[in-house]
Amino acid sequence: MISEGESAPNAVVKFTSKSESGESFNLEDAYEGGTTILYFYPASFSEVCTDTNCELNESTAKFSKFDANVMAISTDLHFTHEQFIRVYDIDFPILSDYNREAINAFGVVDDNYLDYYNSVAKRSVFVIKGGIVKWSWSSDDPYEYPPFDKLEEVLAEL
Repeated sequence: MISEGESAPNAVVKFTSKSESGESFNLEDAYEGGTTILYFYPASFSEVCTDTNCELNESTAKFSKFDANVMAISTDLHFTHEQFIRVYDIDFPILSDYNREAINAFGVVDDNYLDYYNSVAKRSVFVIKGGIVKWSWSSDDPYEYPPFDKLEEVLAEL
């Protein structure tokens, strides 16, 4: 896994938001300007992933006061993300890493998700500022929730 203090890697993913879907996007473009909260998760519409994306969505206004943008990434196709954003009214972009470039670059590959799926994202969070990873968290337990309450504290210290 990429460590704090290291450069955040680039990867080409598919960008999906309320207004756009399926456009190629370079992750390094997200690192320009303020701070980026990059949330990797295994699968849209699963219970924990839905809960965590909705919790993160409710916190976006709080994070924006620190000039922080939220982006989520999973290996689901962008068509799935379109539906997920619509159903749960998600305000931040969700990026499709269907080719597994980002999860490999960040070192957050789960090759045995629930003893069934291979090569999905481990639930992980990275705070990136100026292209450098400032804080990270990752779990091998797909049922573990990220410490989103810690994010506000981390952002305040940047």
